[in-house]
Amino acid sequence: MLPCKHGICNTCLVVIGERDPNVDSRLIVVPSCSLHHPPREFEPPLEFLKLPYHIGRRILSLDGGGVRGIVELSILTAIEKELGGDIPVRCFFDLIGGTSTGGLLAIGLGIGNWTLGESKDRLTDLMSRIFTSKSEWQPVQMWKEIWMGGTYSPRAFEEAVNAAFGDLSKQRMIGSRARGSPAAATKVFVTATIGNNKQGIVITNYAQQLEKDQANKDFTIREAALATCAAPIYFPPLLRHSTEYWDGGISFNNPSMAAASEGEHIWPSTKQTVPDLLLSIGNGWSTVKMASPRKPTNPIASKITALQKCLYQQMESEEVWDKSFGNMQNLHPRQYVRLNPKVSDGLPQIDDLQALKNGSLENIASRYLQEENTRRRITDVCRVLVATSFYFDITQRPYRNESGQFIIRGEIFCRFSNGSSTCKGLGQIIRRLHNPRIELTTPGRGAGILKTL
Repeated sequence: MLPCKHGICNTCLVVIGERDPNVDSRLIVVPSCSLHHPPREFEPPLEFLKLPYHIGRRILSLDGGGVRGIVELSILTAIEKELGGDIPVRCFFDLIGGTSTGGLLAIGLGIGNWTLGESKDRLTDLMSRIFTSKSEWQPVQMWKEIWMGGTYSPRAFEEAVNAAFGDLSKQRMIGSRARGSPAAATKVFVTATIGNNKQGIVITNYAQQLEKDQANKDFTIREAALATCAAPIYFPPLLRHSTEYWDGGISFNNPSMAAASEGEHIWPSTKQTVPDLLLSIGNGWSTVKMASPRKPTNPIASKITALQKCLYQQMESEEVWDKSFGNMQNLHPRQYVRLNPKVSDGLPQIDDLQALKNGSLENIASRYLQEENTRRRITDVCRVLVATSFYFDITQRPYRNESGQFIIRGEIFCRFSNGSSTCKGLGQIIRRLHNPRIELTTPGRGAGILKTL
């Protein structure tokens, strides 16, 4: 997708693009779009890093949870710190998807180019703005929930989203990407739910298959953010073209299944292979069940209450992971990873500003990150991320030699473009490794090749 919103296929990209083999033969530069008259110049020129289709993919899935999103931010920060801090953790992922707060974080990291520190500041400010004090007078509170569709002010909600994303909020979601990044850059989606039939959808910054295209057509980043966070009772839905869009958590608060499915749609050649990494990060789970939504006091509120009940059910995100990927995690524990702290007592409500401000959410993450098993798993995740930053590309047709052995010749490449800051940062990470070792393996069927340290 070009900045002018014209789509371009890989064949045309090779024809119209310019290459500089002295820098990186995989890097294709597109200075303008000739479909305009006169041609529209891009400043700076658009860069595409053309990687082989068969390589494995790294996918990051971020749960919803309102103020609890501070927990997954803390876990991401620990991963980035373990990597050494030379490369933003977002640069290691081909696809980032999220729900609700996780969706805002996905947009901020993958499109807004936010650092993790900036993400915490922006999201904390956003949540402090939208979860304002509720009226103590019950009739007023009930009126707001029935007629406005939410407890909190929709105007404050929109203003907070605009403040968090700035000029970015006006951009169309599709085609948007982090400024200055090559277009092999991270693909991003957020989840939402169409209220009429509780149908879960994804809103993406990349072109989807034709039959899905109408679901997310022409969303701005502001609209995508409002849709993925429109939790029933708390906020009204986003209304577009007579369709209500509610919080993605109603359909999949843990979007890992949607993330895996999107990965197969984007890179069809990986369908029969195990991903290099599917990392799912949660915001805490507890055996103490959330309180059930109160029964509606009048029929107008029954629809919203039913949606809220679905949201509460989906917030049992650990069960979703176990059912969807439990078996795969047992077979491939380094490729399917779920990081989510267990909390012995109940979790804070998704609008609990006190928990946001008093450090209790950071404490949940801190205790989890200090556990020996968590430290080991984060170390394994980082090793996989570093190792899978390389791939093997066949340069000669395989053949059998006189001894009957198959000979496969090729080269090992880095996923990052030559001379880039990320490539140099990767070099710094490798220099700090003790006795680095690379193994080439092929999990699953197909041509995908996984590199592990």
